[in-house]
Amino acid sequence: METGTLGLDVLWQQADVVTRGVALMLLVMSVASWYVMLDKLLRLALFRLRSGKLLAAFWGAPTLKDGVQQLGQGSAWAEVTHAGISAARQHRDALDGDMNPPPFSEWLTRALRQSTATIGGKLQGGMAILATVGSSAPFVGLLGTVWGIYHALMKIGLSGDASIDKVAGPVGETLIMTALGLAVAIPATLGYNLLVRSNKQTLAELSKFAFELHDLLVIGARATPRNGLPAHSTFNAQAEYV
Repeated sequence: METGTLGLDVLWQQADVVTRGVALMLLVMSVASWYVMLDKLLRLALFRLRSGKLLAAFWGAPTLKDGVQQLGQGSAWAEVTHAGISAARQHRDALDGDMNPPPFSEWLTRALRQSTATIGGKLQGGMAILATVGSSAPFVGLLGTVWGIYHALMKIGLSGDASIDKVAGPVGETLIMTALGLAVAIPATLGYNLLVRSNKQTLAELSKFAFELHDLLVIGARATPRNGLPAHSTFNAQAEYV
């Protein structure tokens, strides 16, 4: 784009407070959306890279305690596992305290669902920013365009020269605001859709793991067959850890 009579630099120099405010707002929206997208995509990528090894180490451990140590700290898998173990201990304490808690399977199911829902809430963090930017940025840019065209036409009217060469420059520069709004909104919308799908896949994997962990704590074995063979375990998970 030429920088003599047309361009972003000329638009900025000729802009008033409102136009500059709209441009700065679009800049802030763009930075915020890209930060959220890159941060969440990086976290999801690391999660998927680690998941296979962590789960293989967990299910391949000789005891549940060894499996928990393999998961380490901070991962979503470890959070779900600790929630299940904590629920098992609480149920045991309730029974030892002569209370009448719900059946262990139901008690454990509630704890695992709550843990999975909590992780799902964390995955949704920042998604509102992307949704807001994707839906509002085009209108913010359009506001800057309308305001800029109004002032451009006012200047043309005061000068009394409405020839095409005088109109094209100021009006064309204000239309840049619409393009900037779209440039901010399109990546945010695409990133939002990508992250929504990735979050759903992650929650589906966590739910599957929670179901298998439920079976492990209740009956001491995974109910889901692996490699076509029935799941089996050499230890009683609940008795061992609770």
